[in-house]
Amino acid sequence: GLVNALETLGPPRRPSHHWGPWQAAIPWRGDAVVLAHTAQARVSHRLELWLQLLLASAAGAAPSRGVLIARDGDGYGPVLVLTAPDPVAARDELERLAGLERQWRSRGWPVPPETGWSHVAGERKKPGQGRAKAAGTWEGSGFHAGERNRAEMEACFGPGLAADDLLTPEVLGLATDLFSPLLAAEVER
Repeated sequence: GLVNALETLGPPRRPSHHWGPWQAAIPWRGDAVVLAHTAQARVSHRLELWLQLLLASAAGAAPSRGVLIARDGDGYGPVLVLTAPDPVAARDELERLAGLERQWRSRGWPVPPETGWSHVAGERKKPGQGRAKAAGTWEGSGFHAGERNRAEMEACFGPGLAADDLLTPEVLGLATDLFSPLLAAEVER
């Protein structure tokens, strides 16, 4: 189960890391920054692990990697492993992400997270197919509800916004800006 998946990574610890204006107590197991989630992993968990790994690396703690443990089929296991950046690259990425946040603070981030991730991951897997993957995530299908049906997405983007109206070149470019460094750090399974 979840406990076994965590124990294979080593003993737990939760040191506080600080760099620039950022500080957080970050969970580790052995030499890895580890995030555990009791259900299937979502994009928010990927981003949380990425930010924790960036902060630990920027602070000079030298993690070997970041690992997301979550439900995987009938059990728990590593669903994402990220390569740790060197301290300078981690600091640069934190500053870049802070710049994006400052740029969009007053209007809100214009890219739905799951939809944006679908675009970037779809492009990586099969160039030219990212937009179709993003549209499917946004609008849903007979098998799953679309991201647009979530209350917070309706509040941000309006009810019933069609994928063709949402997925402009600008929005897809912003998704690429946000997620490409995270995707580049992902160790393919």
